[in-house]
Amino acid sequence: MAQSPWNNPGAVLMPPPLSPILAHPEKWLPKFNPETGMLAEEHINNFMLSVNLNGVTNEDAVVRLFPYTMQGTAGSWYFSLPSGSITSWDIFQSKFLTKFGDDRSTATLINDLSNLKAEAREPIKDFNLRFNKILNKIPAASQPSEEVRCEWYITALPSNLAIFIDRANKTTLVENLTEALAVEKRVVSLEKRSAIEERKSKKISFKEDTKKKQTKDPFDLEGLQKVLKSMSNEMIDIKKQVAETSSKNPYRTF
Repeated sequence: MAQSPWNNPGAVLMPPPLSPILAHPEKWLPKFNPETGMLAEEHINNFMLSVNLNGVTNEDAVVRLFPYTMQGTAGSWYFSLPSGSITSWDIFQSKFLTKFGDDRSTATLINDLSNLKAEAREPIKDFNLRFNKILNKIPAASQPSEEVRCEWYITALPSNLAIFIDRANKTTLVENLTEALAVEKRVVSLEKRSAIEERKSKKISFKEDTKKKQTKDPFDLEGLQKVLKSMSNEMIDIKKQVAETSSKNPYRTF
């Protein structure tokens, strides 16, 4: 008889005796989801900080706690691991970094960052995430200076935004990231206002053209009615004149 899924031993198989773990670890442990752009190396550092602050010292407890931090595709990856394949923290960490870590060299990362460009119509919020994601993968000792970061960031932006951010003369990357968001908001607002004014202008122009066409329309019913009424009045006047003339001269001279 096949074993029920909820009774499967799972990938973690630590030898006894097992240490007790704190209750509700899902509430105090950091979470890792690759879709959010978080770095695997950064997550491990956050995880180690959490277990240390909560007094967890035994390896078996650390290994058994780590799965609680995984979400999204990371959780799916963990449950796909062979049963009993993780028997130490070193094995778990190695498998985790092999799957989700960045194996690019420092020189490659620096080159990628310096040549990074925002995509056409890419929201600044998304581009900021991309820029910071590569920057954070570069070891702290090898990261470019604050001035160089700002220069690379501004250069990577669309020219219609970069010119305003450059004029703002912000001195830190964080300030430039924030300034770019504010400039983008103003530009979008101006574009919307311009589009509305253009639509209004087209409507007014269309109405004026319609009026002009109506006055020049030879088949204008209202105009024809006025002409017919005028002709009718003229005919009545002519008949009156003829009647008056006949009454004065009843006989015609030939």
